[in-house]
Amino acid sequence: MTETPGFLTAQEDSPFRAHAYIASMARSGSTLLCNILTREPTHWMMIEPWFIHGATAAGMADMAVTFGIADSVAEWQLPTAQRTPERLRQRYQQLLAPKLSGLQRWGAKEVKFDFHQPTIDTIRPRRILINTRNIHQIYLSLREKAIRQGQDDINSREWAERYCIDNAAAMVRLVADLGDRVTGIARYEDFAHSRQERQRIADMLDWPLLGDEAGRLRDIDRGYEVERHQNCAKVHVTAQSRGLPPEEVRIADSLAERCQDYQRTFGYL
Repeated sequence: MTETPGFLTAQEDSPFRAHAYIASMARSGSTLLCNILTREPTHWMMIEPWFIHGATAAGMADMAVTFGIADSVAEWQLPTAQRTPERLRQRYQQLLAPKLSGLQRWGAKEVKFDFHQPTIDTIRPRRILINTRNIHQIYLSLREKAIRQGQDDINSREWAERYCIDNAAAMVRLVADLGDRVTGIARYEDFAHSRQERQRIADMLDWPLLGDEAGRLRDIDRGYEVERHQNCAKVHVTAQSRGLPPEEVRIADSLAERCQDYQRTFGYL
């Protein structure tokens, strides 16, 4: 519990009853989904809030103030030393749960395999969406993002390979474990350029499409993605246009072979 003080177990009482949770692979359009489902100050699909630390991930404070969940950034923030299980449960009971319950819709998305089930146990979502993308394209997109943002030393080629392998396997397990609790599957290839598919997702979640697909992407150095999704226009993205060498494509091909369970489960084979 000391390593994950913000997560509640399935056996514990939770003050939360979120409307939806999106269990996603990285680079699969989950931020786009959050953007089109979010409208201030009534509908908030949180982008990777990290309930592991009491939903104190970077960028959460400003949004919390915007949505009226906290009166100030200082009220929302919680020093690391205070992120104990007891303090975070108090935070949930007295601040987060009462305020979030006043929104018309709220939920969260995460992209780390070891966050999905614990976050579901913590926020108790009414609906659960599984968000996927062809593993080949996930790898190439991870590499492009790392290079564009100057983080290749952190999110290296080896890191991207390991992410794909670990998280692909975890998503297959998650679907099996959740069974009929899964509301539906949202594949990037289907909704990225289709308003009809986006509406289908909104209907599954019982959540209106109210937001701006661009959201705050330009604020986090991802403006290039805005251009690719603008007005649902289809854009053919190649390794060359991503600025990636042929070696990266060979690795992506290899990953698609190594992650066949994932590819098969979500219809990429």
